[in-house]
Amino acid sequence: MKFGAVEITLYVIRGLLLLLFLAFGWRELTLLLRRPANNMGRGVSRVWAVGRTTFFEAWAGRVWLLPLMWLAASIVMIFTVRPFDESERIPLYIRTLLSGQEILLLVMLWVMACVSLPRERERKTLVTNASKPLSRLEIVLGKMAGFSATAALLLLVMGLCSAAILYYSDYRLRVASGEAYKIQLEDFSKRGGSGDTKAGAAPSAALKRLSEEGSLFAYNYITVPKDGMSIVGEIDLSQSPPVRYIKGGSAQKITYRFAPNLVADDITQFAPYGSGPYFVFSYNVIPTQDPPPSKVEIQVSAVARGVRGGAPPQAQGRVLTLKSGGYAGWEPEHPEWFLSYRGDRSGEPNNAGEVSVDVQCTTPGVLLEVREGADPDPVTGAVVPAPYNVAFVADRTKPGTGVPHRAGPVVHGFERRERQEVAGPKAGELVGEKRAYAPETAVFRFAGKDLKNVPVEKKADGKSYFKVSMLLDTYMSEHPEAPTFAMLRVLTMDTRLMTVDVPEEFLGNPDPANRGDMIVMVSCITQGHSVSVIEDSVRIEKPASRFIVNLFKSEVVIFLEAVLLIAISVTCSVRVGWPVAMLCSTAVFTFGYFVEFIKTLPNLGGLTALNYYGGPQTGQAYAFFDLLTLWLWRLLAAIASFVPDFTIFKPDAFIMKLQNMPWLTLGSLTLSTALFILPVIAIAYLLFRKQELG
Repeated sequence: MKFGAVEITLYVIRGLLLLLFLAFGWRELTLLLRRPANNMGRGVSRVWAVGRTTFFEAWAGRVWLLPLMWLAASIVMIFTVRPFDESERIPLYIRTLLSGQEILLLVMLWVMACVSLPRERERKTLVTNASKPLSRLEIVLGKMAGFSATAALLLLVMGLCSAAILYYSDYRLRVASGEAYKIQLEDFSKRGGSGDTKAGAAPSAALKRLSEEGSLFAYNYITVPKDGMSIVGEIDLSQSPPVRYIKGGSAQKITYRFAPNLVADDITQFAPYGSGPYFVFSYNVIPTQDPPPSKVEIQVSAVARGVRGGAPPQAQGRVLTLKSGGYAGWEPEHPEWFLSYRGDRSGEPNNAGEVSVDVQCTTPGVLLEVREGADPDPVTGAVVPAPYNVAFVADRTKPGTGVPHRAGPVVHGFERRERQEVAGPKAGELVGEKRAYAPETAVFRFAGKDLKNVPVEKKADGKSYFKVSMLLDTYMSEHPEAPTFAMLRVLTMDTRLMTVDVPEEFLGNPDPANRGDMIVMVSCITQGHSVSVIEDSVRIEKPASRFIVNLFKSEVVIFLEAVLLIAISVTCSVRVGWPVAMLCSTAVFTFGYFVEFIKTLPNLGGLTALNYYGGPQTGQAYAFFDLLTLWLWRLLAAIASFVPDFTIFKPDAFIMKLQNMPWLTLGSLTLSTALFILPVIAIAYLLFRKQELG
């Protein structure tokens, strides 16, 4: 892991804070573990004495109204939910319940934590507390502990209410789904059990399963890695690795990556058009019609992830005609938009970041072969020779020195509701029993390293099997009376093609540490229908966990977020009044909530980040304000790096997908919260140590 200057400075400052805390507060830290006198309790009991008083203070502030307000608001919102599909009803209920808890709890405890200490200073209550054997550290920890205990009790009550609401809603959903399925089944029986008529569709298997099993699950499963799913027009399983193709005339699009950047000499920016850096495209074209098309065209576009100076963050594109052999060249009109230079050019950023190139074939009747490419050697940086489709040539005088795209180009299909679609055959593409079309296929590639803990089950035939499950949506533009059939194929990179029921040996190598990748392919074979998929649609199932446990894991995430906000609010209120404390804690929370966005602002340039671009005739005023705003973004990014990151708290990230939150994830989140809180406690003590209490 590489650390930048800001990260190193951050850890140094945190370390210095903790060292100062230990240097000045070691006596009070030791008091937490011992008794000041024989007739007195230990420091932990004194901390809880302050915490208990804080708890009763919050109770007197009518914090008990929070669950009632949340329950009323949640019921109103639940009754207004109209899901697109009944299977999405419970996940929407879960988001409504958890979001309401998170917002109301954080707001109420934020106000109380900011007001508590300033109000006690005004009422001289701290003088009374300090006259007892209480250290300042114990007072600070007691305040944090009291409000944290309040948050825990409120979340426990709201969590139990959430469980009751969800289980009751699931019961009603199962009853309603059972009645709907019964009606469909009776209608289907009256038609003689045939789904070929236009009177109606066959009974929904998904509705039957919903009525029997409900929607309250905590799945444990293995999914494909990020970008491990792609949509292709055809796949050749006879080669290793399998060769993918995209279908001409479809919406399929290949994305090639050039990372970490594309480097060119400074002089290339001033080269006349027709002599600068360019991209080379090379495809193996397979015709699927007779006669084949007279010409094959591809639509290409390129864009950089980061933006240099005042260059606008937009893609450049063009339609190219493939020459004999499947070759084409493209020189962008503005290569400087995504080129990174070796030298420093008047203080401008010299790293445009990762560049992605999209390619789509607009000519029907052909398939284009997708070549995998290869990543550079991690030690030497040398590119391993491998078949590739796209290369970048920085120097036209050295055409053999092109940089090929990175390994694993991603192929995308249609997009609908954040899902990609696999379309079935169209009218005229089926000729008798012979398949006269190239089917669209969703390819899910499971990494070999993830196939170590796959559970297997021994069946009556004496063989062991593992489960591959699918979560798919279907759409019918033609023949709505016909059921949607999907073809599932499983391929291990170690052996051969398999069926849906996959024996254990087809996980690959018997040694889990040496297993190759496994590919699962889903195609739609019903005319006029399509199947919608996302990266989690096909997964390897593990035994499910209890839903109630998964729900309370999400409650723990909200609790950790509340504890961190309480610690920040108490710290902000140590030396200032409650209005200033609320302002300071709000600033910290805002920076922490938008930390990822703020850190990306310097990469967008100065005025460019405000969507204001300067032309070739811009003068010194534009340059001055562009530099000024760039330094402002850098200052904001530096500040954001020093505040806790609130974006890590996502209580509904797993449960919304009915996926069990791993204990390792929850433990990592707890550890991160503790590491954030320790410097906050150190700051609170150092600010409180020399303050007059009366």
